[in-house]
Amino acid sequence: MKIKALLIARVSDPEQKKALPAQKKRLFDYADSKEWTEGRDFKYIEFDETAFKSDVRIKFRTQVIEPLRKAEGKVIVVFDKIDRFSRDSNSEEKSFLDSQRKKDLIELHFPHDNLFIHKNSPAADLFRLDIGVALGGYYSNAISDNVKRRFEQKLNDGEWPGKAPIGYLNHRISDKETTVIKDPERFKYIVRIFELRLLGKPFRAIAAQLKEDGLRNNTASQKPIGQSTIEQIIKNPFYYGKMRYSGKLYPHRYEPLISRKMWDNVQAVNDERSVNKSKTQKTDYTFNGLLKCGSCGCSISSYTAKGNVYMQCSKGKGSCNQPHTKEKDLVPQVAEVISSLEMNEDIVNFVIDELRNHHENQQLYYTNAITQTRKEYDSIKIKLQLLYEDRLDGRITLNNYDEYVKDLKARQEQLDEQLVSLTHDDKSFLLTSSYLLEIATKAPQLFKSSKAALKSKLLRFLLSNLVLDDKKLVFNLKTPFDVISECSQNQSWLRRSDSN
Repeated sequence: MKIKALLIARVSDPEQKKALPAQKKRLFDYADSKEWTEGRDFKYIEFDETAFKSDVRIKFRTQVIEPLRKAEGKVIVVFDKIDRFSRDSNSEEKSFLDSQRKKDLIELHFPHDNLFIHKNSPAADLFRLDIGVALGGYYSNAISDNVKRRFEQKLNDGEWPGKAPIGYLNHRISDKETTVIKDPERFKYIVRIFELRLLGKPFRAIAAQLKEDGLRNNTASQKPIGQSTIEQIIKNPFYYGKMRYSGKLYPHRYEPLISRKMWDNVQAVNDERSVNKSKTQKTDYTFNGLLKCGSCGCSISSYTAKGNVYMQCSKGKGSCNQPHTKEKDLVPQVAEVISSLEMNEDIVNFVIDELRNHHENQQLYYTNAITQTRKEYDSIKIKLQLLYEDRLDGRITLNNYDEYVKDLKARQEQLDEQLVSLTHDDKSFLLTSSYLLEIATKAPQLFKSSKAALKSKLLRFLLSNLVLDDKKLVFNLKTPFDVISECSQNQSWLRRSDSN
């Protein structure tokens, strides 16, 4: 392979991309001065090292290393400046080019620096090259530090620096400014995922349900999301107002999809399922971990004997007078109450309308509260930026800076949680209410047909303060299911519906 010279242009930072045409022109002018352009016995290559490093290495290997190995005769390798040669003195390309130079197979030319390196170059020229490489490395590290500082500043300002998670979209406001907004097509599915997990549904079952509901990924393939993605979503704090970056949590400025309370409850479900998976006992019982003894207050445990499931006080025989009770005698007692939650579609729609009217009456309060909270939050951001500039200019000491920032960030954290709560109440009230009504409507059917594990989840969701007292269950329906049950039994829904 005959080639007289190899002209290489390269950039390592996004801000330098505009410099590639200028580099190319200087390299071609140099080639023209050497009369290489007349015989076209040169090759031009450019590298944009802001791309993936693996791609850059492959390109360098195939377009530089391999052609030089196959070249017939000495080749002149030209970089515009020394800092374009290599900013890493241990890099693969520098090591290869240096070994080829020592074998007198190549020369290195740096026209801008008026430096030419060959096998017999004097020590002074080699020293200039090494110093240039070291300075290039320093410059590269300085750029990296600046990028890290910019990222840190963006994160502290509540800005997400990457691709928005599913349920959100990256939205360009202007040429220099972007934000993250709710994905109108997908955000309700994300809330649904958390609601299903709150019921104790496994990741696989949630993925199957969302596939049936029509959720597709926000990638080019538009494929249904799998159980691993479901798990990532459920463990991502972005949805309640915090963004995780390099292991640290930062409050973000975007609209949350769920409340912090729902997030905490779902993580508790995750922890519970993780603990249960580690246990050797595989038997599921309807009332497992739910009941307290009405006589002594100890827990009631379940066991199987002669084909029946029994309840017994954990305090032990002789220590408590609570009799052993068959599970099948307790199930009808809760089934009767759960059946009172059943409502037809007209009643469900009526209740949702009532909730909507109540919700709209509170809009002025939420709007004013959110505006004031955001105003104070934004003023703190401005103060933090001014403090940062004062610290860089030396107008305040590091200790004072840290103290001021700590106080401001503590207040910012309070405002962030307040904003999350207000936004959730304002935007998600109807969705949550509709979801609770949906559970109430389906609960009787689910309880009749489900296995013991799901029955137990339903009971945890619907009931509280379950006590076993002499073979009878005592418990409370959680709000709003207690109201739904009472109104369904006395037909007050129907009366109010007729009156309208």
